[in-house]
Amino acid sequence: MATPKYAWVIAIACFFMGMATFGCMTIYAYALVSIAEEFAITTASLAVVASAYTLMCNGFSWVAGLVANKVGARLTIAIGEIGNGAACLLVGICAHGLGLLVFLYAIAGAFATTMVGTVMPKLISDWFSPRHRGKVNTCYSIGPTSVGALLGIIAPMLLMGYGWRSLYYTVGLFVIACGVFFLLVVRDTPAKMGTHAFGYTEEEAAMLVESLKEASTKTATTKSALKKILTYKFTWIFGIVYMCWIGYIATYNTYFTPGLMTSGINPVTVGLINSTLSVIGICSQIFFTTISDYVLNRKLILGLLCLVHGSLQLGLYFMLRSGVGGTSTGFLFTYMIILGIFNGQGAIINTISCEVFPPSLRAVGPGIVATVCTIGSAGGPLVAGAIIASMGDFTLAYLLFSGPCCIAAALILFIFIPKSGGKHGDPLAIKEAQETLGEEAVAAAMHE
Repeated sequence: MATPKYAWVIAIACFFMGMATFGCMTIYAYALVSIAEEFAITTASLAVVASAYTLMCNGFSWVAGLVANKVGARLTIAIGEIGNGAACLLVGICAHGLGLLVFLYAIAGAFATTMVGTVMPKLISDWFSPRHRGKVNTCYSIGPTSVGALLGIIAPMLLMGYGWRSLYYTVGLFVIACGVFFLLVVRDTPAKMGTHAFGYTEEEAAMLVESLKEASTKTATTKSALKKILTYKFTWIFGIVYMCWIGYIATYNTYFTPGLMTSGINPVTVGLINSTLSVIGICSQIFFTTISDYVLNRKLILGLLCLVHGSLQLGLYFMLRSGVGGTSTGFLFTYMIILGIFNGQGAIINTISCEVFPPSLRAVGPGIVATVCTIGSAGGPLVAGAIIASMGDFTLAYLLFSGPCCIAAALILFIFIPKSGGKHGDPLAIKEAQETLGEEAVAAAMHE
């Protein structure tokens, strides 16, 4: 039997998948001005490109889930990476007008949907027990941050030395290479390598695999998979949680920097705040997601992070609503550091996606949820913008929407989402096993 330690190769592949998700949109920010000059259009006109990418990425999530349910996570993600990289490469080769640029970015977004947390929960939950999923999701989540830091150094050099198209050649080839690597080294399940998930005993793993085989017969067709997931209550409960969370994060990311500048903080200080928050955010995700493998439970840790972070956002609004004024730089930085500490929710919410659905629904479920969340990702900044407009030219007013969204996500988590992770394990997987194999067989496999 192959060693289950091969699962850590899967973790490395997830890290590169995380890097691949971020490349196409990150270089757009660097290339935007040069593209506008070459196409003889305004930079404002290019906003439609990012919208096309985001809408296709979110809107096709349910398709990615259904495809993974049919052909497996490995092939689905690999096709997504290669397709995303190819679209990125084509932007550099043949995009000479806004129409073609929007079309290619829409294609890139449709392929990217396989990489942004739709199929990943199934892959990680198949390869790792609950005691290790948090750490692996951290590997995935720091991928985008890592490639963002690398591109911060490399992109300006390429842009100034070789033009904006060189960015797309470089990133496109890198993402395609990630897809080929994924295709070559990853397997859908440990069983296909003659081993079992890391962290389980052989008896526990065999029991879960057998129960999954039986449960999957009920979702063998697209119609039955959709019917089951659409009637599953946690699809909608977790969908609302995710919608509130993504609505907050999209709004926060959109208005945070201009909001600080509007309050009278100079651009240099704002840049330093953003850099500090990025570093703290990485450390926060690593710390909180890792401890969720061992203590308390994931929903409690995520809920506390959202509750405190949302409250701190409201506090920031009331602190700076009249401008920087008498707020000292030291106090402001201390406040921002605390804000950053409680902003490490991304990796934990991805980990909960592994466990809020039973194993037979772990590709389809996150896909449907991600599609529902288009409402939050697109609507959040719009609602916040309306609040800003109604209160005058005061950008920090977005916090009156962003903060409560974060708090609402926490409250729904506390009340409705089942405990998982740490000492609570994966209760929905056990429940599905009991329903398909019987309670006595499950108890025997778990030595209870």
